[in-house]
Amino acid sequence: MESLLSAFLWKGVSLSTKGAKVAWKQLCFPKSEGGLGIKRLKTWNQAAAINHIWTLLTDKESLWVAWVLKHLLKGRPFWQVTIPSNPSWIWWKILQAREQCRGGFRVKMGNGQNTFLWYDYWLPNGNRPIDILPQRTLSSSTLSWTAKPRVSMSDLVTWHGSSSGRFTIASAWNFIRSRKAVNIIHKVLWHPLHIPRHSFMLWLAAQGRLRTSDRLPVTSIDDQNCKLCTNLPESHDHLFFSCSFLSQVWQLIQDRSHKQWPALPWHGLLDWTARRYKDARSIDDFIGPLIFAATVYHVWQERNSRIFRSNAKSVCNVVDGIFQQIRDLLMNNGGPAISEQIQAIWNLSQIA
Repeated sequence: MESLLSAFLWKGVSLSTKGAKVAWKQLCFPKSEGGLGIKRLKTWNQAAAINHIWTLLTDKESLWVAWVLKHLLKGRPFWQVTIPSNPSWIWWKILQAREQCRGGFRVKMGNGQNTFLWYDYWLPNGNRPIDILPQRTLSSSTLSWTAKPRVSMSDLVTWHGSSSGRFTIASAWNFIRSRKAVNIIHKVLWHPLHIPRHSFMLWLAAQGRLRTSDRLPVTSIDDQNCKLCTNLPESHDHLFFSCSFLSQVWQLIQDRSHKQWPALPWHGLLDWTARRYKDARSIDDFIGPLIFAATVYHVWQERNSRIFRSNAKSVCNVVDGIFQQIRDLLMNNGGPAISEQIQAIWNLSQIA
């Protein structure tokens, strides 16, 4: 299923499995960690299996739980029972899912009637006594047991994967999923006013995954030089924005928008933009990220137009296209929340 989803993302209805620009596992990280926020089916299914564990540990009135306790566990601790040789599919999945959520379910001890002293997770740090010392060592030690059970209270199972202690499949997914460091570029990509196709293009460019000439086999193209300036080999660092044609585009955009960026290589420019706009809150603040993403998108479109359609625009035409698209967005979403200065720069006075 995931291979079909990946094929559709990159190739549309042809469902070709070739030509993925970014690995599927990378797409499945949250946007804040550099992915697209797609959930992996395997991880989501594991989270759903953990939901059955939550039911088993907490819903003692359930007919299904009563049946499992009698016919499958037979008085044995759930966390220790081995996987039988021929289990049902769902029981096999439930027992497998234990490894992903060990320590996630914690028991607040009451009368102790539903808790195995050695095998359940009731210690404050999420461990079990048997994880600290073998049972034989504990039994033969001279340590005395001074804890008094609270006979008037039942044992309470809580879920450590959420602040409320209540279990949800979404919190289980977040508990067991792979993680990466937070990437601050996501606030430039996915702010409330982002244009999806612009953000997606910038997301690819930020990872160096656009098919620039330096990333294509030498035998597949006759000329590896930039199609916009024709002077130097094409690469991400060259296109954004060292190319003589695009440096003119970029400078004119900054002049017209009254927004300035430092002269930095591509990844330095990305980092500066992410840090400059990481705390953007207002519509005025979002204009910088909008300009940055729109420029990358239109630059790539112009490059492809020259290669595949032999159609070239002037510097002014490229800049006009960028400004018109952002202006249309502001006209439809801004209203009186936009400052007078920004309205004047973008010719938005009629929406005040």
